[in-house]
Formats: sequence, C-alpha cells, structure tokens
Amino acid sequence: MKPFTADIISTVEFNHTGELLATGDKGGRVVIFQREQESKNQVHRRGEYNVYSTFQSHEPEFDYLKSLEIEEKINKIRW
Repeated sequence: MKPFTADIISTVEFNHTGELLATGDKGGRVVIFQREQESKNQVHRRGEYNVYSTFQSHEPEFDYLKSLEIEEKINKIRW
C-alpha cells in the first residue's frame, strides 16, 4: 500500500450522544475524537473535536484456510 493511501479515511461514526467521533482509515488505524467542552467565556464554537485516543486495529495478514489476504482497512465502526 502506498504511504499516503493508508491515511485515507474509510469510515466515520458518531456515538449516540455526539460527544465522541471515531474515524477508521485504510491503514487500520482508529482515531477517537471528543467534542470540545463549551465555556461560558468562549465564543460558541460548534462541532470542534480534539483527539481523545488512537490505536492500530490490526495488521494485514493472510488467511491460509480461505486463501485470502486480510487487508488492514477499517470497514465499519460501531459504538
């Protein structure tokens, strides 16, 4: 896989409250964003998220029983 191809987002999913947003990419990485807390002193800014956590879901491998390569792309995220 080309270096920049792995960075392409393949799925996006909000949690049920909209507080968290998760993205998955073609490189198998999942990034979780948390909505920025609003302050009474700040101008109201909607939809701003900060990185909360990141992790590598899985590495590419080969399924010898099915003779298929298992790619690292994230297809779906569920909360």
